Amino acid sequence: MAGISSEVADLVRRDPMLDFGMREGLLNLTRVAHYIRPLVMARVHRDVSVSSIVMALSRLQRSDAASEGSSGGASGTTADLGRSVGESSTLVDRLTVQSGLAVVSLTRTAESHKTVQRIFARMQADGSHATVSEGVREIALILEQKNLRVVESALSEKPLQVVRDVAGLSVHIADAAIEEPRVLYSVLQQVALQNISVIEIASTRSEFHLYLSERDVMLAFDSIYSRFADGVRGGAIPSGGRGVRIRR
Repeated sequence: MAGISSEVADLVRRDPMLDFGMREGLLNLTRVAHYIRPLVMARVHRDVSVSSIVMALSRLQRSDAASEGSSGGASGTTADLGRSVGESSTLVDRLTVQSGLAVVSLTRTAESHKTVQRIFARMQADGSHATVSEGVREIALILEQKNLRVVESALSEKPLQVVRDVAGLSVHIADAAIEEPRVLYSVLQQVALQNISVIEIASTRSEFHLYLSERDVMLAFDSIYSRFADGVRGGAIPSGGRGVRIRR
């Protein structure tokens, strides 16, 4: 049982929302136990009952309450969420927005692959924004909306989907935080909590690119900025958009 208790505590402490909800007494422990049971069993390599996890959660919650009482204040504040990831370093270094984009989805074939590569090379030569994301069965081409005619004229088959009025939100991860666990999760969490749909995602070593509807991008921008504002140094806001002022 000691092994179960320690694994439950570790799972809760590693999840900012679970940790906050537990400390503030906002969560139904039985529902939490059902949710984390597969994760606990994967860690201890044996079957674990829901009731055993509930007992571990209850003890953890009582322990938190006792430590808060002895310290003379609550430790489970909203600010705690910011310290769960990137505790020793800045997480987000910069935010950048580019509007006026479109996403074209195609069935991946040898011909469509060659066509997309030709289009991509042309966009690069022209200095236009273009990103290609390839899966097993599909290809997504993200480009400036003004260049859609170039794509339509080059394709020999109808796209699976064309999404217009897209904006790209680039989240630049600080160098010191690249190896931190759950960095991308922490960014996506802010978007998910605002119930914003993500159209496409792309990433590099230190950049996480979210492609969203233009009507949602400023809410996502403000949500991520407000969550990680202590470290953000700069960025760009689309023309006419509403957003927080970024320190230069």
